[in-house]
Amino acid sequence: MGGAGRGSIVNGAATGGERCCAICGASLDGRRPQALYCSGACRADASRLRRLLSGQEVDGYSSVWDFLLNARKNRTDRQPETVAV
Repeated sequence: MGGAGRGSIVNGAATGGERCCAICGASLDGRRPQALYCSGACRADASRLRRLLSGQEVDGYSSVWDFLLNARKNRTDRQPETVAV
């Protein structure tokens, strides 16, 4: 099926890497194998981005650029932790 291949590349499965959320990069460990997003919030963001890319205005945003600028400010609570090596 076409969607499974796309998801596995996005999540690093093609290279044996850790699967991560397509929106925020959080780990998908413990989630179903087909999962692309870590939460409902990331699923909603993905849906908004698809609608923006199709030319629809979404939640007052008329471009992907405007949406991403605002999402970057609001996503700090969903960022994966970085570990200093």
